Amino acid sequence: MKLLTPILEATAKRTGDVRLVWNTSLGYKGHLKGGVLFDSVKTTQSNITPVLGSWMRYGQSKLANLLYARAYTQHHPSIVSVSIHPGVSATGLVTSLSFSQRMFVYATNIGRMISAEECAWNQQWAATAPLGTGERQVENGKFYEPVGVKTVPTGEATDDELAEKLWQWTQDELAGYTL
Repeated sequence: MKLLTPILEATAKRTGDVRLVWNTSLGYKGHLKGGVLFDSVKTTQSNITPVLGSWMRYGQSKLANLLYARAYTQHHPSIVSVSIHPGVSATGLVTSLSFSQRMFVYATNIGRMISAEECAWNQQWAATAPLGTGERQVENGKFYEPVGVKTVPTGEATDDELAEKLWQWTQDELAGYTL
């Protein structure tokens, strides 16, 4: 994004409507206490919790996507930046899991599984719906569940300080990359 942002800003100045749609998941709620564990984010974090470690890392990554979308809004307000939960589908991402992990996904999504095609609907909606603050409109910095349902995240997903810390950590990681 760092390299693409100047082009997005120039386009937003010309057209008034440039959007970034960040894929996250309701799985963000499964992150470890503390949100994003910056000291160990580049590791497997296996020392934290070996049993649920992969789910905790997944939750942490989805929390980071949600927070970063909000931070991006603060740093680049001319670019519409929203995060979406696409829904849950039994694609290869799920079917390739171990039996116990698959059962975890199925059990936590009873009655809410959708087709792979339907998982694209929320992304398409966020990219094309009218801008605004009303129902069925896309509002900068917000989070949407399928399809086009503005939802207020919970817990550390609302922590502006954590969002800014993630923003700064990311900028530091990307410091050497330029056009």
